[in-house]
Amino acid sequence: TQLAAPSTGGAGTWDPANFALVVDAADKNNFYQNAASFMRKQNHRGMFDVIADPTQYRLSQYIANQGGGNATNLGWQLSDMNVLETTEDIDANFTNGCALIMPEGYFAGLPWNDPLNLQGDGDYDSYTGGYGVIQDPLGSGLMFDFHAYTDRADGSAAGGGVQDKVLEGEITLTIGWALPPLSTANESVVYEIAQGS
Repeated sequence: TQLAAPSTGGAGTWDPANFALVVDAADKNNFYQNAASFMRKQNHRGMFDVIADPTQYRLSQYIANQGGGNATNLGWQLSDMNVLETTEDIDANFTNGCALIMPEGYFAGLPWNDPLNLQGDGDYDSYTGGYGVIQDPLGSGLMFDFHAYTDRADGSAAGGGVQDKVLEGEITLTIGWALPPLSTANESVVYEIAQGS
């Protein structure tokens, strides 16, 4: 979201230059509570998916693993969150960590296959080649586009024959990343939440 000044509901301060909610340093251990409160202020309800940088992911692990009998138990903050870690830096402007938060299930990776590959066309043993799809051998259920053609080659220098055939192939997986559209300009269902210093 790149709004100039969304209402924060007291969960932090909106940084209009970096388009992020900055949680005060004093609220470090309540980072996830403030993030959820901010999202509810934006009229998002239910569970939230969170992509956290390594710093914030470590904090979520710390919070989640405090025992219920601990006087400073903070684990309840994560009851409406699915927190996942990215190994990438989300925003270099925030060295104390940050995260991207969105309603659960709103971010999707949608596979796409070229219609020619889905239909199947040509012949893999010809010079112009053939088009098709193959099932992911690792069991994801995804279908990969496959194109291959055959060419003549002299493989005698590598232990083959002078009249070898070489199959050149390409496997492609295309995924379109999608978020639901909103009618307000510069608004998205994804918000950046950063820890202030």
